[in-house]
Order: sequence, then structure tokens, then C-alpha cells
Amino acid sequence: NESPLIFYPVILGLSRLEASLTSIDSIITQLPQLCSLNISDCPNLCTLAPLAKYNVTSKFMDSIEEQRTLSLRHLWVRGCNLSNMSRSEWSAVFDALSRSSGPLERMTLSRNRLSYLDGGIGKLKCLSYLFVEDNYFVGEGGGSAFDLPDELGCKCFFAYV
Repeated sequence: NESPLIFYPVILGLSRLEASLTSIDSIITQLPQLCSLNISDCPNLCTLAPLAKYNVTSKFMDSIEEQRTLSLRHLWVRGCNLSNMSRSEWSAVFDALSRSSGPLERMTLSRNRLSYLDGGIGKLKCLSYLFVEDNYFVGEGGGSAFDLPDELGCKCFFAYV
């Protein structure tokens, strides 16, 4: 009698204690059932690009295709330094998040020194809570700006922005 495998959702919170955290690659790889990821005050974390690795179909043992998708329902990233992520990196991350089997419902990108929110946010059809406060970019002449994409206007089902 073989018992069926049971997968339990995984919730992981990282905070100042992991201030030296520079990559989430191993976290994402080792916890495929991760449903909630909370990263706070890790200033050395500069990219979420490893999330995009879970938007692929790959060959497994020459014949079986394996679809790797995220299971995230909640993604909280606060107090990191995501200011140097490129638009193509953000687009790939939002593509992967849009295919999350969670599906992704709540996301925080607060206090990450962002100058803009990428238009790929519009791909997250189940997103109902979005927090982006305290992002800023000091531009020429000392002024600050934070640009929101037009795609946010299409998301009329937000409970909170």
C-alpha cells in the first residue's frame, strides 16, 4: 500500500537577521511549494529575477516535460534594493508570477528604492492587494518620482492599493 504524497504549503519569512541575503535563487529552488514569501530589510538583495526561472517548460529525462511554476499566493518584499532591476527582468518576473498556481493575491514592493512599477503588474489577474509605499528615486535636481503604469488603471478589482 503506497500512500499518496502530501505537499504542505510553505511559508517563509526572512528579515534583518538575514541582512547578508543577496539572492533568493536557492530559496525558490529548494522550496517548490512556497506559498508565502516575506523578505524584509535585506538591503543586499538587489533582484527578484530568480522568480522568472519558474516560467519555463523543460525536458526531463529526454521525454517527459516538466512545467515549473511558482505556488506563491503572497509576496512581501520590503526594505531591499531593487532599484537596478531592468524592465526586461521585471517583465519576466511578472510573467512568472502571473502563472503562479497560488494564484498571487497579495504583493508588497514597499521601501525598495524603486523609481517605477513595471506595466507587467497588469498580468497579475488575481492580485487584490498591492502595496508600493515609500519608494522613491532621487533624480536630477534632487526631485523624486515614482511612476505608476497605465496597466494599474485596468485593475478595477483591487481591494487595496
